Amino acid sequence: MVEGIEFNETDLRDHDGIAMIINKNNKYLLMKHNKLNTWTIPVGKVEYGESKEECLRKEAYEELNINLVNYDLVSLETRKYNRLNKVIKVRSFLYNIINYKGNLINKEPHKHDEIRWFSIREIRELDQISDATKDFLRYNNFINNPIND
Repeated sequence: MVEGIEFNETDLRDHDGIAMIINKNNKYLLMKHNKLNTWTIPVGKVEYGESKEECLRKEAYEELNINLVNYDLVSLETRKYNRLNKVIKVRSFLYNIINYKGNLINKEPHKHDEIRWFSIREIRELDQISDATKDFLRYNNFINNPIND
């Protein structure tokens, strides 16, 4: 359990989430998540009655000001978290964003201190990364394999 975090109602029940891999010139977009004090690829919770793809497109626009053109579902991970002495199951759907339109900006600075492009090496050197970011590294086999960047 993470100490000192204020969880909202949706954090405390089983839910689905989306995560996005956004690549530009072999650099990947990460956001500094204020609530969890960690770097993460863009993520979001699927609302009741919303499809994963609706959530994906909504989060891309709400957080980053982009409209998705092409994307692929590349991975599904299920995790259990202990939050306030409750076990919460989260299914995370990882999407590779192939193409988008719009000028990418941080539209939610109250949620994310900053957004920045990182090489794989730089991501691996970060002290705190989200589980979704670890999924991305694992999916791309970047965790233990040497890379040249």
